[in-house]
Amino acid sequence: MQKPSVTTDHLDAMQLMEFDACTRCGECLKWCPVYDVIKSGAFSPNGNGSGLVKGYTPRDKVGDWKQFMNAGYGLRAKLFSPKKIPESVIQEFSERLYHCAACGVCGSVCPAGINTTGLWDSLRTSLVERGNGPLQSQEFFTEVIPEYGNPYRADQQNRLQWLPDDIEVSESADIAYFVGCTVEYKTPLHAVSVVRILKRFDIPFTTLGEDELCCCADLISIGHRDTENIARDFARRNIEQLIERGVKKVLFSCPGCYQVAVDEWPRYYGDKLPFECVHASQFVFELLDKERRWTNRIDKTVTYHDPCHLGRQMGVYEPPRDAIKRLPGVNFVEMERNREFQRCCGAGGNALREGVSDLTGEIAKMRVQDAVDVGAELLVTSCPCCFLTLDGGNGNGNGSNGNDNGNGAGVVVEDLATLCARSLGLI
Repeated sequence: MQKPSVTTDHLDAMQLMEFDACTRCGECLKWCPVYDVIKSGAFSPNGNGSGLVKGYTPRDKVGDWKQFMNAGYGLRAKLFSPKKIPESVIQEFSERLYHCAACGVCGSVCPAGINTTGLWDSLRTSLVERGNGPLQSQEFFTEVIPEYGNPYRADQQNRLQWLPDDIEVSESADIAYFVGCTVEYKTPLHAVSVVRILKRFDIPFTTLGEDELCCCADLISIGHRDTENIARDFARRNIEQLIERGVKKVLFSCPGCYQVAVDEWPRYYGDKLPFECVHASQFVFELLDKERRWTNRIDKTVTYHDPCHLGRQMGVYEPPRDAIKRLPGVNFVEMERNREFQRCCGAGGNALREGVSDLTGEIAKMRVQDAVDVGAELLVTSCPCCFLTLDGGNGNGNGSNGNDNGNGAGVVVEDLATLCARSLGLI
């Protein structure tokens, strides 16, 4: 007897109901950044500039997979036999599913309350299991991260090469700073800013240094959540190192690392984590709330970009804004799309940026234009991946130099911690 072409092994009962919950109302089409870019003709998946978007919308992905399941598990399949779905059809679906930043805005606006981010994760896991995912350009994550401990092929011994000579790292402390691969190797000024702020407020801290391993957010996002237990092994080793250092609270610069620690680490660890996890922007705001000794005025119109992992997925919206508003000389303005309705930068963590870089670039241009439209001079974010993507990839963090940092729109992209450190005269 013919077996179903796709399985439902990675879908829970709620997700199975969500496929039936979709009313095909089209609300998600009004907000999807990928749909916007393809529809405008700025990016064509087939390279023909046609602007055709059939199959690439959230609504289409839900509908297509529902048809796959009906072919294998519906009434006709039970009475006669599951209908075989051609491999080419499933592979084409996979290509479309991976042309997605998994930003979650479609779920935020869905009248039926479908958790689309959870669906995409589960479907990608299913596609990986049957050999249809991820994109070929994303496969290197599965080879590089286990070998190097990070996605950049960087030497683990260089994880603290950014650390200034005037900063002391304790062997054990109540506070640990989990720096993250992207910050350590691509945006080191962000890390310098965080530790200088900690020093300013006399807060002892420790790090994992060369013992720190990738959070594996990129592996998880492309469907390799449990493949060969790589993410589980790395999580347990990071947790054990933090416990050995007597840590009670862990600060994360990267929202991807933060989200994985909160949502995935307890599952991998098999118990509640013995320490608290917070994003650096939350901790910095608590410190700045008492600060009155500013050195440098900002004197610019500033807007804030909500990282998808930090905002929609973790619900952290106000602390970064409150921190910005504490800085002297800031004229804060909101972009039209903000908080749970913000437009993704296009990075998809690192997954989409590495998988379909041209698509990421076009989405980023739209987000920068959102800042231009409200007259912003500084576009601030609290995510290293968002920073690199919006900043055109230069990663220098020289936000005070008055240049546009490669995004071509005259808007300076800045990291939140770096902006705060500048105002405090720490960098």
